[in-house]
Amino acid sequence: MDGDESFNGLHQLHSFQHFRSLLGFYLVLISLGSLGDYVMESLIYVFLLVCTLGLLFFAIAFREPPRITRDKD
Repeated sequence: MDGDESFNGLHQLHSFQHFRSLLGFYLVLISLGSLGDYVMESLIYVFLLVCTLGLLFFAIAFREPPRITRDKD
């Protein structure tokens, strides 16, 4: 039981630190003012590019394989 409790505690601590770092990142973007608009716009473009490339990857990698039909002689 002690091992599970310490793992959960470490997981919660890691999650909180991750949330804090993301919050700090967003606060920096907001504090940049007009420059923050350009940064946010570029992040949106990067997000759209990654989504498009991911969609293409999954469409190709996990497509239904073509069926080869054989003629019955």
